[in-house]
Amino acid sequence: ADLKYKNFIYKPIEEKNFIANLEIIIRTHTNLIAIGNNCLYDIRERQVFYNDKLVTLTNNQTKLLEILALNLNKYVSRDNIVFYIWNDKPPRSTSSLRNLKKSLLESLEKKIRIDKHFLNGYKLVF
Repeated sequence: ADLKYKNFIYKPIEEKNFIANLEIIIRTHTNLIAIGNNCLYDIRERQVFYNDKLVTLTNNQTKLLEILALNLNKYVSRDNIVFYIWNDKPPRSTSSLRNLKKSLLESLEKKIRIDKHFLNGYKLVF
């Protein structure tokens, strides 16, 4: 299959560059993102699977997971997350995001980990 990926891998192969290139190919040609052990997020269908079983999430839980999954290995600021989830109607409570994060982790039976950094925001860790 033609992956339409145009990049070069030079010899001797450096593991770090090789893995980075593979990640680009996989990300651009699949709708599934690994977000934890045996846990996948389907970008197109906006669904989560754990051990090949569909996990039912609320709309806001899905949005939180989605913004973190689309920014794997990067922190996403609290403000960006709040805007992504609640748009022009931010939550009244400052604990809304914290409670949403907690409920998401409970729904996924803590099979994923979300790291919170005081200055940088949130990111998926596994």
